[in-house]
Amino acid sequence: MEGNEIRDAGAQSLGHALQQNTRLTTLNLWNNKIGDVGAKSFGVALQHNTTLITLNIGLNQIGDVGAQSLGDALQHNTVIVILSLSIPCLNLYYFT
Repeated sequence: MEGNEIRDAGAQSLGHALQQNTRLTTLNLWNNKIGDVGAKSFGVALQHNTTLITLNIGLNQIGDVGAQSLGDALQHNTVIVILSLSIPCLNLYYFT
């Protein structure tokens, strides 16, 4: 789904679907204009998802609020192995 410009609305829909996902292990959302709202949806989803191993959400428009949500989710999610952000301006404080 790389480069499809799904934005926050699409990310919210995917976030809801990921909460119920039992098969998907890799999701590439590179360069989709996802912001904090979409990242927060993924944060909630990652707290419940038990199958996703790789999530690439790099080159989006995620700021500190979305980063905080993703960081919080990773404290609960023990399955995800690769979370690719690739955001040069992101405050890595939320992932320590």
